[in-house]
Amino acid sequence: DHVGNFYHGELKVGYKNGKGKFLWINGDSYEGNFRDDKMSGKGLFKWSAGDVYNGDWKNGRKHGMGTYTFASGNVQAGEFSKDRLVRWV
Repeated sequence: DHVGNFYHGELKVGYKNGKGKFLWINGDSYEGNFRDDKMSGKGLFKWSAGDVYNGDWKNGRKHGMGTYTFASGNVQAGEFSKDRLVRWV
């Protein structure tokens, strides 16, 4: 990964696989499951600007059930597909 980013967790054949935590140099962070070097499964992503997503991931995108909380406090909860909210809960 890019210089300054940090990963702590499980690896398989040099790729992030299993549980882990990734910290980007810009202050963003992800803690949860990885598969083939991408966020997949359950995980919590925190953007440095204050937004938070807690839920399902697939191939590095929000996909499945989850809750997106904006820094303002507004919340979107429901089903996500390829990073977009497709159904409110």
